[in-house]
Amino acid sequence: ALVTVRPSSMYSAAKSVASSAYTAWKSILQEHLEEPMMEIYKELFVKHDGVGLWAAQAQSSRASLERMINTFNAHAAANSAFFPYSWATSSGPGPPGKGLDVVVRVYEEQMSRPVTNMLFGDMLQALLIQV
Repeated sequence: ALVTVRPSSMYSAAKSVASSAYTAWKSILQEHLEEPMMEIYKELFVKHDGVGLWAAQAQSSRASLERMINTFNAHAAANSAFFPYSWATSSGPGPPGKGLDVVVRVYEEQMSRPVTNMLFGDMLQALLIQV
């Protein structure tokens, strides 16, 4: 069976492919080049009236970090098996210090056996709070 191709159908198919390729290329350039460059330009050269917004975001982040630390410390105080460390017994019951100091100390102690503590300890939670 011999198939004949008409020039008009080849032209319309080529035009369709070219149009699709152009549209795809245009959207790629816009999404990955134009929009990021405009955001960088705005960040560098356009004056921001949103200093209050940045302060609100910083305050929200700080409150979130404080909640995570307080939850971690409450969990540590409630779970006596959580603090079998020498620094915990030397200063009486419960962990010494406040805030991020406790998280850092737990992380440092648990780094001595990372695989075991990653699976059975709270090293991952302490690491995520520090990040």
